[in-house]
Amino acid sequence: MLLNKKVYSFLLVITLLAYNTLYAQCTQSLEAFNLYFNKNLLKLDPIEGVWKVSRTTRMYSNGNLRQIKRFDKSETWIITKNGNLYTTCYPEFHSLDYSFEWLKKDLKTYVLKKNYNFNKSCVYSSAIMDGKMIKFSINESNDYLKEILKEKFQSDITIEHDYQLIKMEDYFDKITNQIPQVKNWFLNGIKSYIEDIFN
Repeated sequence: MLLNKKVYSFLLVITLLAYNTLYAQCTQSLEAFNLYFNKNLLKLDPIEGVWKVSRTTRMYSNGNLRQIKRFDKSETWIITKNGNLYTTCYPEFHSLDYSFEWLKKDLKTYVLKKNYNFNKSCVYSSAIMDGKMIKFSINESNDYLKEILKEKFQSDITIEHDYQLIKMEDYFDKITNQIPQVKNWFLNGIKSYIEDIFN
């Protein structure tokens, strides 16, 4: 029993530390994130950066499309590494009832997890990254619809979101542009070193 309490305490501390780290991370300004990305060009995963988000939301009733609404570049997302996952921060919103996490599957595919904060539930999807664009579709959970719709909730209603993310700044382009400069610096450095030895 004592061991179980210790294990529980340890897991609780780890969870709180992870939450506090993410919270502190997500309260940074957009300028602070851009500074971080520029300083860590060589360490970034392609998904890390600032993204402009467009979303198409469809509402179905008994499988029939009832409503469709398009939100063009209505949000800014910041995706950054947090341990083995990639987390999403929202500089325009300080408090949301959900959050997105990404797990890299291969070079272009990520497993996407949408966490609902009110009841600790989640839904999953697959996101495809193609150059400076990410696309994925995800359905809202029934529990979440019950929570936000209250007495208006109907069991035959489903809501689907189609997301398209466009990268605001490609930090990998900066690396590519710097390769000739790094090459020249490296060769000149070797040249200077050899000249110093033989002079």
